[in-house]
Amino acid sequence: MFDTYTFTRVSADSLLKIGRISEFLEQHELGIDNDVEYFVVAHSEQHIIGCGGIASNVLKSIAIAPELQGTGFSLKLMTELTNFAYEIGRFHLFLFTKPSNVPLFRQSGFFPLVQVGDKLALLENSKKRLANYCQQLCLLKVNAAKVG
Repeated sequence: MFDTYTFTRVSADSLLKIGRISEFLEQHELGIDNDVEYFVVAHSEQHIIGCGGIASNVLKSIAIAPELQGTGFSLKLMTELTNFAYEIGRFHLFLFTKPSNVPLFRQSGFFPLVQVGDKLALLENSKKRLANYCQQLCLLKVNAAKVG
């Protein structure tokens, strides 16, 4: 159905384009948070078929058209989204999703950090970054009677 498509990058300041993105996201029971700075949007002709937002170092509001789910298109969208994040200097990335979507994002190079029941999962684009950070903090520990 969507044989040809293009990706565009949209600033959250572009009200007309954000309105169309918002309509698309509403169809997927998602919204646009106030902190989203940019979107990567996939278009086929005049239709939005997928999008994802960048807010600081968090990827959010990621959705694709139902017709493309299970086709591998989500990997293409995630590649475009993470590449754009890297281009603007955002290398340490997180994303929040439903736990049922974790396998999808694992295929895109994200690793689970924590999950809250069947409601929410937090993923990071590094398998060991958080563990390494915790190890570095342990090296700073000072053994003394009073530490302030």
